[in-house]
Amino acid sequence: MRVSIYNDGDNSIRVTADRKAANETMIDPGEEVVVEAEGVVHLLEIDGGNIEKSVEDDNHDEDLEP
Repeated sequence: MRVSIYNDGDNSIRVTADRKAANETMIDPGEEVVVEAEGVVHLLEIDGGNIEKSVEDDNHDEDLEP
């Protein structure tokens, strides 16, 4: 799949395609990128360490393939 993502927010977004760390991209506010993935696109807003973590967010870095 090919996805166009536009960051309309105030903070950067980390995009990971197909759970692979090698497929990570940072999108700054006002920036748009096209991401190619086989099935999963994960978005995480980066706000300078003030992220409110939920239970679903815990340990997802362990799911990433090198």
